[in-house]
Amino acid sequence: MKLLSTIKCKKNKFIMISAAVLIIASCTTAVLISLFSEPSYIGPIEVFNSHDIFKSEEEYNSYISEKVALKGIYFEKIKIENGDNFWKIAKDKGINIDTLLALNPFWNSINASTGQEIITSNQKGNLCFVNRKITDKEALEIFESEPEKILFSDKPITVTANDKETKYFPVFVIDAKPSTDNMTESMASQYTLREKFTSPLGGRFSSYFGGRVHPIFNRYGFHNGIDIAAPYGTPVGASSSGTVQSTGWMGGYGKAVIIIHEDGYKTLYGHLSSIAVRPGQTVKPNQFVGRVGSTGYSTGPHLHFTLWHNDKLINPLKVLW
Repeated sequence: MKLLSTIKCKKNKFIMISAAVLIIASCTTAVLISLFSEPSYIGPIEVFNSHDIFKSEEEYNSYISEKVALKGIYFEKIKIENGDNFWKIAKDKGINIDTLLALNPFWNSINASTGQEIITSNQKGNLCFVNRKITDKEALEIFESEPEKILFSDKPITVTANDKETKYFPVFVIDAKPSTDNMTESMASQYTLREKFTSPLGGRFSSYFGGRVHPIFNRYGFHNGIDIAAPYGTPVGASSSGTVQSTGWMGGYGKAVIIIHEDGYKTLYGHLSSIAVRPGQTVKPNQFVGRVGSTGYSTGPHLHFTLWHNDKLINPLKVLW
């Protein structure tokens, strides 16, 4: 009996030791997996812009065109050809200039250069990166968009910097605007100014800011705004919020409206056929201020649009792009 009891006791000890070894091995394996596997859903989420990750435009373009994969979205690296501009490329790709800005964070200018390589996509939106996998709920909380518009991947890109590999998970938010945090300082400044204004109407630019031969007097002179050709009677909207300074007949501008905006900006809308606002009235962006006409010195229906900052003339195309 005593022998059987001793054997039974040793057997129990062996089972307990074996179980303990299995538990330790399991825990060790879990720790090793967590250390050497891809990042999981654990830990705080950090959103990265492209400048935080890539050292140069060349490196960025290569990674985005070759390694970023998102369902329903493809990214393409193309080369600017003679005669191209970013608006033409955006139109050809079915996207917009905001998307090109979001996908090309190293731009310093909105002027395209022959031979320049840029990134395009098949969807309008904004691209960024996070430091780990995210859930649907986390994506909604961070990017504040409709669920079907937030596209993210469980497959990271691996970027090596200073002999250290770091994984980043791409996120594309359809229809989202670019962030100035993801632009060069120069481009961010231009974009911020552009966001203050909208085009007063849709139409064709028929004359630009700068030197030209006057279409009526046939003399070379300075054109202090841009002309936007549109059918007679087309509604004209305020380019930004502000207060109407003056309205009525203004010499060569014919029937016109001047609006004062914040931060020292002022706009003029000339050659109108009718005026719908009065001095002292507060207007919102795109609020109806009048209709396209051909009053004053004009050869046909169009809007003359002038922009000042602190009483100095500015090329309106710096804000209407």
